[in-house]
Amino acid sequence: MAFIKLLPPESGESLSVSRIIELLDEEFELFESDSEAGSNHVADMIAATLRFDDRLPGKQDRLDWLRSIQADAVVIAFSDGSGSVAQTCVMPDSEIFFGTPDEVDGPARPLVERAARVLCYEVFEG
Repeated sequence: MAFIKLLPPESGESLSVSRIIELLDEEFELFESDSEAGSNHVADMIAATLRFDDRLPGKQDRLDWLRSIQADAVVIAFSDGSGSVAQTCVMPDSEIFFGTPDEVDGPARPLVERAARVLCYEVFEG
């Protein structure tokens, strides 16, 4: 499955979750954030990681990191009012991941690219 990640420029650091929310809230006509959904999203990531083989290198480090950022994760959704919506979970010191077909190749793609410009982040396609 294709995806898009927004990454801080090589010469820069990640913006804080609160700064990302502030910038995108100012930019888009419609903006919603949900910290409970963010915590639940990270809980799902923890549960998925726990199913990995314990011999997998980095598993424990990943679990430790996820647990450390769970309380600060926030699910956000934004739109310009056109009917298309982009949604993601913003986590501290992490890329911003988009993976739905609408966000990758569809009508929400311009929203994702606009978010990258506002944040001064780079778009990486995978």
